[in-house]
Amino acid sequence: MTKRVGALLIVASFCASCSNNEFHESQGVIEVNVVGAIKEPGKYTLKKGDGLINALVIADGIIVGAGSKVRIKRKSKDHSLMLSADVYEILSGKTPDIMLQDNDMVMVPNVSEWAPYVTNDVVLQMKEYIK
Repeated sequence: MTKRVGALLIVASFCASCSNNEFHESQGVIEVNVVGAIKEPGKYTLKKGDGLINALVIADGIIVGAGSKVRIKRKSKDHSLMLSADVYEILSGKTPDIMLQDNDMVMVPNVSEWAPYVTNDVVLQMKEYIK
């Protein structure tokens, strides 16, 4: 997969004889799926240790009007775990960014009456956060 994000070109290659997990561990990368109210939903390859904000920026950002409370679905062999994060709180430094793991699914909700929503300012803050 090749993805251009601003001046950054992200290129992922694949090892035909490796399982996905073996390849990812050997290359220091993870693969995450970003879905919902996002400009470019899809599967992305990130560096191990990258956080939620990086994934959202690489997916071209949250759409204006999206809910700011993001969920991360994390699966293990035995069970699934659902994490929750507020983009506003991460960007303001009130809470730390959530480090993503291989095969996480990041779900950005559409705005609802009860959820805070994303404005253009938040989209710009996300880009500044990872610089």
